[in-house]
Amino acid sequence: MKKTIVTTLAVVALASGALAQGFINTATLGTAFSVQTNNPTTSTTGQMSSKTTQPFGYYFELLTSTNLTQSTSPLAAGWLDTGVSMTNGNAGVVNSFANIGVNNWAAGALQSFMLVGWSANTGYTSWSQFDAALIAGTVAGGTYTGESALGVGAAGAPSPGTPFHIFGAVNGANTPINSIMTLTEVVTVPEPTTLALAGLSGASLLLFRRRK
Repeated sequence: MKKTIVTTLAVVALASGALAQGFINTATLGTAFSVQTNNPTTSTTGQMSSKTTQPFGYYFELLTSTNLTQSTSPLAAGWLDTGVSMTNGNAGVVNSFANIGVNNWAAGALQSFMLVGWSANTGYTSWSQFDAALIAGTVAGGTYTGESALGVGAAGAPSPGTPFHIFGAVNGANTPINSIMTLTEVVTVPEPTTLALAGLSGASLLLFRRRK
């Protein structure tokens, strides 16, 4: 009986360990990773501004997926929020965490991940809010958004384990994000009704000129 109980407890302990929360490090290593916008007025020497006030501030969130060949579009199904949020602390980089726990990414689990970013002056403070607005087409023009390249890596173990650096050089099966991330300005597209009315007014103007 005692042996059975000990064995059961050992199995439970192993299961709990396998599902332990993973940990990551978001410090940018060297100049391998940086953030920029496609508008020099919102950037510093081509990089994202260090200003955190509107309209120069940005929010970032880290997404993950158990699918190693996950779509590179952050709007695709399968992406999960890690709960790790960041802002632009300095020009071209995001503020860093040396050892932070991540949701939906167990320690030792090899998963894909990406960083998404958007303008802070939209009023949306989480990716789920901004994501919904993008899909609904209610994001105003002049807003900047973008996503990083796709990375693949295994989250680190809790302290005293070593957290996984999401930025930096390739290390074995781990492929961190090590390229420039560009935030692009959202361009609003007129509704079909608006386009039809614009076309109608143009046709009316032509007709008026011909009659005159």
